[in-house]
Amino acid sequence: MKSGETLKLYKELSDLYDLYSQHGTKSGRSTFAKADSPLVKLASVSVDKLNDFLTADSELGDDLLSKLLSWAASEDDPAELISRLLELTPDSLKRLNTSTNLQRLKNAVAEWTEHKNSIDEELWQQLLSKNVHVLEQVFSWPVNVIEEKAYVGGRGIDNKDGGLVDFLVQNQLTNNVSLLEIKTPGVKLLRKEYRNGIFNISDDLSGGVMQVLNYKQTLLHHYQSLGSAELFESFDPKCVVVIGHAKRELQGKGQKKSFELYRNQLSDVTVITFDELVEKTRKLIGVLEG
Repeated sequence: MKSGETLKLYKELSDLYDLYSQHGTKSGRSTFAKADSPLVKLASVSVDKLNDFLTADSELGDDLLSKLLSWAASEDDPAELISRLLELTPDSLKRLNTSTNLQRLKNAVAEWTEHKNSIDEELWQQLLSKNVHVLEQVFSWPVNVIEEKAYVGGRGIDNKDGGLVDFLVQNQLTNNVSLLEIKTPGVKLLRKEYRNGIFNISDDLSGGVMQVLNYKQTLLHHYQSLGSAELFESFDPKCVVVIGHAKRELQGKGQKKSFELYRNQLSDVTVITFDELVEKTRKLIGVLEG
């Protein structure tokens, strides 16, 4: 062998001996990937130096973090990765979890702000589906979404007229179910003035309330036949309608009074506007940031 070939053989064998000294001889088949020099240098950088580097070039740091998270999410067996995460201090894990939830809430608010004038009900269905964690701002307890466009019964022999509520949600602790019907921020809450500063309720609002009450009655009537007893309970389900944009429409005292008088006298339905839901989410963001 030539001297160059001998040197190459020596280096390759040295690497294999180093690998053996670190891991020994394992039963079965194992695959090892040789890291190139830049990756080895990156892995050997101290936490403080890495923090300085990523802070100095935030765009590069964000790109590197995104690639690392994509790799972590694609792992078939994340056990080793999870064990490494558990080595972090409780405060570090808490900050990471809080930051993740905070960004999810901010993204939701940004998307809703972008589409605040849309009257596409299917779009709002998708946005709430994507940001389902925000639904907990509507309820006073932790929720699970059981089904979207959920069938609640009422279908006739001709397979028509079945009730489909937008969201069927469940209390994580009691398993009791609630019904949530959504319209859009663009629909009207009120109609023209009736007399002396009193305004009629819009067809969309009154219709949404009657629609969700009808779904509730249908669910209670068909609960046993739906075969859902093992999935959720149906103890006087709470009904919610998300509709309209209060700040944009309720300008005068009479409009605000008429809207509040109507929704506050509803004993079985909670009415919340989209901008109220967004403001509640913004308040939560403020608490998390604080």
